[in-house]
Amino acid sequence: MAKKIVGLLGLVFLGALAIVFCVVAAYWNGEGLRSSLSRAVAKAIGVEGRFAPLRFQGLAVGSDEFSGVGGSGSPIAELRAERLRACVPLSALARGIWRIDPLRIGHLQLAFRSAGPEEKPMPAGARPGARQEASGAPEVSARLSRVSLDRGEIETADLRWPASILGGGALTGTRVALEADASAWNGRARGGRLACASLPSLAIEELRFRLDSGAVSLEEGRLRPEASGLIRLAGSFRWEEAEGGELHFLSSGVALSPWLPQAWRNRVEGDLEAKGELHAARGRPWNVEADLSLLHGKLEDLPWLVGLALKSGAAEALPLEQAEAHLRAGPEELALERIAIESKGRLRIEGDLRVQGEQLHGSLMVGLSPERVALLPGAREKIFSEERGGYLWAPVAVTGTVRDPQEDLSPRVAALAREAVKAGVERAIRSALDFLRRSQGPPNP
Repeated sequence: MAKKIVGLLGLVFLGALAIVFCVVAAYWNGEGLRSSLSRAVAKAIGVEGRFAPLRFQGLAVGSDEFSGVGGSGSPIAELRAERLRACVPLSALARGIWRIDPLRIGHLQLAFRSAGPEEKPMPAGARPGARQEASGAPEVSARLSRVSLDRGEIETADLRWPASILGGGALTGTRVALEADASAWNGRARGGRLACASLPSLAIEELRFRLDSGAVSLEEGRLRPEASGLIRLAGSFRWEEAEGGELHFLSSGVALSPWLPQAWRNRVEGDLEAKGELHAARGRPWNVEADLSLLHGKLEDLPWLVGLALKSGAAEALPLEQAEAHLRAGPEELALERIAIESKGRLRIEGDLRVQGEQLHGSLMVGLSPERVALLPGAREKIFSEERGGYLWAPVAVTGTVRDPQEDLSPRVAALAREAVKAGVERAIRSALDFLRRSQGPPNP
């Protein structure tokens, strides 16, 4: 009898154990755990979405995908993560903590929403980087106790932002590593490319950043243009505050030609040195201010001006000892102020240029050495009438478009040249007639 009771109890125990395993498996692979994890993501970074069915391999949990959209106040518009895998150490589970170390993502696609004045600060608990416990993670549910995410790895990340943010752009194909640090994240990105507005794309050497509650700080960034040089970045952005953020940049040895409009690429050469700041604030347009200088500069393909300054054929390049300007730029306008370009003893250009859309406006002063001006008969009296600093100066109005710039100095010089040619022809004709009259007169006795 006792044996039958023991056997019956054993069957009941096995049946109960089977039921428990079925319930747990249904929870793992059903809506229970996925809903809890989805709520945790929404609470942590403000993205409301869903996980694909979960898979368990030992102490690792995986999912093919998580996709969602940013909630109200979140800077994230859309998020899609593929090939997720989270490792959970057994020692942490024994203490009732789901410690994820690391979380691996095969591919992350992230799109930011447009920045506008109507945006409101994000509510507490819905901020990127916000974590409610000192252990570094939000509480998922009572059934899961605590969740601590210590490290994250992204094999390839693609980030995109709309035209309202710095003219639009993308960061593609970069590898990212994140590590928890109290209530923040320290991150490092390597590889991939960065494209912003219509500027040339840049190779990412390294980006070191920090994600905190309501803010991201770029501690150091190093970008490489395709041609040559290095661009260094540092700054911060606070999406909860009206002040927004700033980005400091410093470039050295960057070839200028690829950064110019097509119409100017064959006219100016040299290595660009730039130091400046970019400011962005919620509800206000972004703006850039920078001091620019050109090393090893050359002017080419400005036929009459370069040819005249060189006192030779226009095919030669005019070397520049100085080429500087102050840049001010925003979404609607770009201005080059305090322009100073000089080939010592031959040519100097001073003034300002502005670009609004495609339209070009500017006021320049062009100075040529007296001996160059002397090559144009009448130019000193009619065009280059001001003398200072060893040059004779003429005012120049710049108009047209970026693709087809126009200036009013060339027509004046051409008109003066035609007058000189005409006067020369008239003198030649008069001389010929005088010679004929003299030759046909009676011989001298």
